[in-house]
Amino acid sequence: MSARSLPNVSRPRTNLNPKTMKFQNILFLFACLLLGTNAWSKEAAPVFSVTADETTPGYEWLLHINMENADNDNLTSFQLDLHLPADLTYVEGSAEASARLANHTLYANPQANGSLRLATLSLTSAAIAAYDGEICTLRVRSARGLEAGNYTLSMDGILCVARNGVNYEGETAYGTLTSSGTSATPLSYTLTYMVDGEVYTTASYAAGEAITPAEAPDKKGHTFEEWEGLPTTMPAHDLTVTAKYSVNAYTITYYLDNELYATQTVDYGAKITPPEVQNTETTTFEGWQDVPETMPDHDLSIYGTMKSISTQITAPQRQEQTLRIYNLQGRRIQQATRGIFIINGQKVLRK
Repeated sequence: MSARSLPNVSRPRTNLNPKTMKFQNILFLFACLLLGTNAWSKEAAPVFSVTADETTPGYEWLLHINMENADNDNLTSFQLDLHLPADLTYVEGSAEASARLANHTLYANPQANGSLRLATLSLTSAAIAAYDGEICTLRVRSARGLEAGNYTLSMDGILCVARNGVNYEGETAYGTLTSSGTSATPLSYTLTYMVDGEVYTTASYAAGEAITPAEAPDKKGHTFEEWEGLPTTMPAHDLTVTAKYSVNAYTITYYLDNELYATQTVDYGAKITPPEVQNTETTTFEGWQDVPETMPDHDLSIYGTMKSISTQITAPQRQEQTLRIYNLQGRRIQQATRGIFIINGQKVLRK
C-alpha cells in the first residue's frame, strides 16, 4: 500500500540494532515521563495496519506498516511488535521510515520470542505528520520458500505518545501475506571471494545450502589461513569473504671462512641486516658476499671471509756509506793508503 503524496521533507533516520531493545524501551518510557502523564486512551488511538507485496515469488516480500492519524497531529512516538509467519525472517537493515517520520529515529529490533519490535522516537518531541498512510517499510524473507497460500501477519503491543499529555494503546492489527509458491529453482545468492582487495571468484548458492570453499590462490612468501567470514551454509543474502594470509619466515645461514658463524630468521620481504664481524689483531673482515636487500621466498646461505694481517717486524738494514776518494792530482781512487787525499770533499792525511 503506497502512501499519498507528502510534502518534500528531509529523510528520516533509521537505526537498526540487532541486539536487545532494552535501551530503546527505556527511551520510549522516558518520552512518556517527559510528558508527565499516565493517561491512556483507546478511543482516540491511531489505527495501524500492515500489507505485503511479494517481490520474489515464494521468497521475499516488502511489508508496508500504515498508521491512520489524520485527525491527530500531537503524536510524537510509537512502539509495536510485528509477528511473522514461521520460516519468515526480517532482512536486517531493510527497515525504512517514511517522510512522515522526518524528525524521528526508527528502530527495528528482533525479539527473543521471534517478533520484530518497531519503534520511533524524537528527543525533541517532534510530531508525526498527521496523515493516513505508510509510516515505514521493511523486507522479510524465507530461506526455504513458502508454499502457495495466505499467511497471517499481526501487530500487538501498540503504544503511542502524544504531546498533549495523552498516551494511546492501540488494538492488535492483522494483515495478510500471500505467497504464490516457490519455483523449481530455489532463490540463490552470490558468494564473492576477495583477495588483496580484488574479486578472485564468485559462486551462487541457495539459502541454507552447504558451501564448498573456493581454493585460495598461491601468494608468494605467504601461507593461506582461511576465508574470513565464510559460514558452513549460505545465508539468505549475498555474502563477501576475504582471504587471510600469514607471511612466511625463512632462515639465513652465515658462513665465515666456510664455517658456520650465525643464523637469522627473517620474514618474507623484510630488510636483511647481516651480523657484524669484529676484526682481530691478526685478521680483518672483508664483508658478506651477495646479500639481497630484502628476504626472498626461500632460505639463504651467505658467505664471508677474513684476511690475515702480517705481524713480522723487519729491522731496517744499515746502509754502508760510500766514500769518494781522490788524490791530489784529482784522480778518483778506490783506497787511500798513505799521504794526503780528498775524501768526500775533505782533505785528509793518512799515515
